[in-house]
Amino acid sequence: MDKATVIIAAWNAADTIFSSIYSAIDQEGVESIALVADDASEDRTADIAQKCGAQVVRLGRNGGPGAARNAALDAAETEWIAVLDSDDAITPGRTRAMIDLARQYRADVVLGNFQRVDETGHAVDPQPYLHGPAFDAPRLMTLEGYVAEDQTLTGGRSLGFLKPMLRRDFLEQHGIRYDPSIWNGEDFHLILACLAAGARVVFSPAPDYLYTTRRGSISHRINPAHIGPLIAADDAFVARHAARLSDASRQLFTRRRAGLLRLQHSEMALQSLKGGRPAAALHALAKHPPAAGTIVTKLLEAGSKRLRPRGKTT
Repeated sequence: MDKATVIIAAWNAADTIFSSIYSAIDQEGVESIALVADDASEDRTADIAQKCGAQVVRLGRNGGPGAARNAALDAAETEWIAVLDSDDAITPGRTRAMIDLARQYRADVVLGNFQRVDETGHAVDPQPYLHGPAFDAPRLMTLEGYVAEDQTLTGGRSLGFLKPMLRRDFLEQHGIRYDPSIWNGEDFHLILACLAAGARVVFSPAPDYLYTTRRGSISHRINPAHIGPLIAADDAFVARHAARLSDASRQLFTRRRAGLLRLQHSEMALQSLKGGRPAAALHALAKHPPAAGTIVTKLLEAGSKRLRPRGKTT
C-alpha cells in the first residue's frame, strides 16, 4: 500500500487540531501518517496531537509556517508529502486520488482545489474555490501560467492558495524547502521553486480540501509586516532566474510587485485608521498614493457587508 505523510504546521491550535489530524489519518486506500510540527505553541497543541496518534516535531521557538513545515519535511520519510493547515481538513479519498493523478501525469507536485466550509463543515460557496472551464479538468502548469493565475491582488482567485502534495525525492534532489522569512504566501514560493527546478506540476480540480472560514476570523487580512519579505522573495526569484524567465513572466512579476506594494501601504493605512492614527494613515498613502484606491474599495466592501441582513448567506 502507498504511504503518505500529511504535514500540519500548528501554533496554538488546540481547539482545531483534532479534526485536522483525524482527517489526515482517515484516508482510504493509502497508509497515511499525520505529522504535526508544533511551532512553539503556548497551549496543549502538541499533547493533543500526540494523543490523537500523530507524530510530533516540536520547534524551540516560534518561526512561522515556513519554518514549521520545513521541520516537518525534514522528518517525513514517505514518498508523498501533503500539506494541511491546522484548522482545515481533507476528505477521505483525497490522498489516494492525488497519488493516482501524480502517477498518471508523472508529476512531482499536485495542486489540489478546495471548498470553503463553515465551522460545522458545510459549504459556504455553491462552487469550489477554482471553477469554470479552465479548472474543470486536470492540467499541467507552467511557471508562467502559475504566476499569471495568481490573481488575488487584482480581485481574482489564486493558485497560490492551493495546498500541495509533493514528491519527497524531488524536494531532496533539488534541496527545496519553504522560505522561512515568508509568513504569508509561503506555498506560492515553494511551488515557484519546484517549477523553476523543472517539476511537473499538475492541477487537480477535485475540491477535496476543506478550507474552514471561521466566524469573526481575520485570517484573510495580511499583516503589512509580512509583505516586505514577500516582495524581497519575489525580487530574489526574478534575479536568480532572470536568464530563463520570458518577457511575459517578468511583466507578471512587475505587476505582482506593484500590487504587493499597493496592498502593503493600504493595509498600513487601514490599520492606522482603525487605531485612531489618521496622520500615520496619511503618511502611508503619501508614500504610495495608488494605495488610496484599494482603501476605498475595502471600505465599500466592509460597508456592504454590514448592511446585509443577518443570517442571510451570499
